[in-house]
Amino acid sequence: MTPGMERDLAESRAHLAEVSAANAALRRSNAELEASRAALAESEARLRVALEAARMANWEWDFVGDRVWGSPGREALYGRPPGSLRTPAEVLAAVHPEDRALAAGTVARAKARSLSEDEFDAVEFRVVHPDGSARWLRSQGRVTARNAATGEALRAAGVTFDVTARRTAEIAAVRALAELRAVYDTAPVGLALLDREGTLLSLNARLAAMLGVPLAAPPAGGWALAEVLPAAVLGKVRAAHRRVVETGDAVTGIDATCETAAAPGDRRCWTASLQPILAEPDDGDGARAVSLMVEDVTDRRREEAKRDLLAREVDHRARNALSLVQAAVRMTRAEDVPAFARAIEDRIAAVARAQTLLKGRHGSGADLRRVVEGALAVFTQGGPRARLHVEGPRVSLSAAAVQPLSMALHELATNAMKYGALSAAEGEVSIAWTLDGPSGLLRLRWAEAGGPPLAGAPERRGFGSRVLEATMRDQLDGRVERDWRRRGLVCDVALPLARAVAMGAPES
Repeated sequence: MTPGMERDLAESRAHLAEVSAANAALRRSNAELEASRAALAESEARLRVALEAARMANWEWDFVGDRVWGSPGREALYGRPPGSLRTPAEVLAAVHPEDRALAAGTVARAKARSLSEDEFDAVEFRVVHPDGSARWLRSQGRVTARNAATGEALRAAGVTFDVTARRTAEIAAVRALAELRAVYDTAPVGLALLDREGTLLSLNARLAAMLGVPLAAPPAGGWALAEVLPAAVLGKVRAAHRRVVETGDAVTGIDATCETAAAPGDRRCWTASLQPILAEPDDGDGARAVSLMVEDVTDRRREEAKRDLLAREVDHRARNALSLVQAAVRMTRAEDVPAFARAIEDRIAAVARAQTLLKGRHGSGADLRRVVEGALAVFTQGGPRARLHVEGPRVSLSAAAVQPLSMALHELATNAMKYGALSAAEGEVSIAWTLDGPSGLLRLRWAEAGGPPLAGAPERRGFGSRVLEATMRDQLDGRVERDWRRRGLVCDVALPLARAVAMGAPES
């Protein structure tokens, strides 16, 4: 073999080795490419699964061609078939009519973005699916390509995902908060929230009205307690607040009497309590906030005082009634047992009638005319009422005067029935009263006429005389004057207005 042939053979072998190496490299590249394609396909598959699981889709938007495309399932988010949302106009048409203007405005702003504003506004809107259900979607993106010369946005990309669950939860939370706020503001007691430092963060409408402060948003950082609470309450609430914060225990039964800007000069009775809003386990002991409840108990306390006074008055009247019954039993004289029983029954009935009149006015007194007519009604049963003449202005007797005066009139009528004007068919009795303001007296006159002529005062003082003195003089600090005229008894009674007339009642 010639040297030339050997050289050619060597060159051929070298070339063949290069080709073999190139083929090997190509096979390796192809293998790597196939591996990359498989990995990409796997990655895209995982992405599709993730997007579908998250109810999410990506999209791209060509501003120049006004075209939109994206990942599989994008149209399904809108409740539309695949390939149906190819332009921004078609996407907007799928948006709920009430949210369409909002979405369109976001699109318009996206097109007009400046060079420094690649990020889009995120927008949330509703779409209506074929089954009529509304879903909430959120879409957001950014500019991905611009004209190098003008900076005009050419292309954008982003994602759209379903946020129905979150929006539903938010709407439910807002509704629940509104309902809670409505309960808070319409509660019949004052409510407030304080932080650990004792700053008032919020108060409800009732407490604002009680304090006489405007119901408005609190200033930055809240109100200082001294700005809103009366001085009579401030110290007690501060001390209770410190205790709640330090111990985490509630403090109740804080009582105070005070005036407020809501009602100057009107002392109101309040009761307050403070409850801890406990800290989270990692925040340490004590309360992280404190709720304050204030109740205006003025009306209740006044009613309790009235009930106590009434109970004492009822007890006092009951004792007086028993005393009168005992005196009636002890001092009544009669020829036989039936007469004695009738006399006792009549006197006890007089006490009962007086009690009935008081009950009808809830123990606050009774009208004088009704007392007079009630005391004499039993003596005119079966006979003409024309025999009685009652005259006088309207007077509301005090509760303390009703029973004594009723008993006194009963004894006068009993005496008239036995010995005086009511014992004769032609007899008459006149009862008249006047109010003597200058003298401070209620003057009442009992005058009989037409009965048996009287020879003068009786020789002995009977039970009726004792009752008149015991009731009018001893119980009401009044005066009794009797004149046994020949034509009939005249009895003048003078009672102090302060004892006989109900306070604040009309006197004429």
